[in-house]
Amino acid sequence: MLTANMYLGMRSGMTISASIPAAVMSMGLFYVLRRVGIGGSLLENNIVQTMTSAGEALAAGVIFTIAGVTFLGEPIDMIDTATVAILGGLLGVLFMIPMRRYLIVDKHKTLPYPEGTACADVLEAGDSGESGVKLISFGFLLSALYMWLASGMAAFRTTIQTAFSVGETRGFAIGGDFTPALIGVGYIIGRVS
Repeated sequence: MLTANMYLGMRSGMTISASIPAAVMSMGLFYVLRRVGIGGSLLENNIVQTMTSAGEALAAGVIFTIAGVTFLGEPIDMIDTATVAILGGLLGVLFMIPMRRYLIVDKHKTLPYPEGTACADVLEAGDSGESGVKLISFGFLLSALYMWLASGMAAFRTTIQTAFSVGETRGFAIGGDFTPALIGVGYIIGRVS
């Protein structure tokens, strides 16, 4: 999950929480476990989503740091990188503990956390019953089929580009990448506006 998020972050220039697909996967897994009588509550889904969100934040810090170091032509030491990521994660958690109540509880109606809202919607849909699980599973499978056809089978291209020049310029290129992941990123960002 985090590897896919790192790929998306490098491709699009930003990361969107891996906790959204983690919420979808854990919801599906806990739904199956509930059907066989083992259990799996909304609280357990929330724990999975929260752990993945913390991992995503670390992944974002690492991928953009490694890219910056690579562009500067410096060697990458994996031990130093892992140490900085671990210490940065611990520092982030320690700074967030005293601010959690103010940001999450007191400012809940003021700050629009789009990724958190998307995760909450997924978890609520999964907890609402079979229709929510079916809808989310259908979207997940449709996205997987789309990417398998586009990337695995090369049935169509997901990138549309054109190049042109104006006057004496060397030229410009304009294009777009149409994948379910990037469409989802756009949808989540659009919820803030």
